[in-house]
Amino acid sequence: MTVPDASARFLLRSPTREDADLYGRLYTDAETMKHVAPPWSWGQASANFDKVLSACTEPRFRYRLWIVATHAGEPIGVIALTGDRARAELGMMLLPAWRSCGAAQEVVPSVTRHAFDVLGVAKVAARHVDANEAGARVMKALGFHPESLAEAGWQGWYRVREA
Repeated sequence: MTVPDASARFLLRSPTREDADLYGRLYTDAETMKHVAPPWSWGQASANFDKVLSACTEPRFRYRLWIVATHAGEPIGVIALTGDRARAELGMMLLPAWRSCGAAQEVVPSVTRHAFDVLGVAKVAARHVDANEAGARVMKALGFHPESLAEAGWQGWYRVREA
């Protein structure tokens, strides 16, 4: 699996079995999941992480997840793309100590470029609950456009590959 470039402060790397704890900490934490979905049990997170590792090795793009880490190697979150070449949805979650520090503004552009230039995706989309005002500010700042969603209570965003 190819890895997008990241930024001056952060790097992206492929997940390994050693990242199961980070994944579990993110997906079982109510505060982390409040803008995504109900938190999972540790068992659900563990079972899903096994699927993530398998999906990330498939040659055809369907799902890609990268570990967001500091350049010192400290894992601080995950960022993922799921979908196909027509449309991929982007999602990112960070450990509480790393929220509101500009990580998304630095990492999302690299993953978006990777989706367009390496994976050949035509449209990158993202979504968050309406109450996530910080998420809306980030998406606007990164050049994403608002998109209406059929699901009540959610705000969508998109960018399309430039010709």
